[in-house]
Amino acid sequence: VQAYERGAQVVEGLGESLGTFVDAGTLSDLTGIGAGLAKQITELWQTGTSQLLERLRGEQPPGAAELARIEGMTGKRIRALH
Repeated sequence: VQAYERGAQVVEGLGESLGTFVDAGTLSDLTGIGAGLAKQITELWQTGTSQLLERLRGEQPPGAAELARIEGMTGKRIRALH
């Protein structure tokens, strides 16, 4: 999670120049963005979606993301509720 949060901060800081890094294939050269995250960002940029994200969403019960925002609501508790 922390890697994705750091990556989001880097992407946010790039602003409109993000496309330049995606097109050049140099995202992983940026501090805070590794090869795996660069692949996800590129896929999102080029297709508007992510196969990994869709797979992860499919593995979770409906409403899990919303429940996870509640303090103290762990993955184990969400699964028990489901």
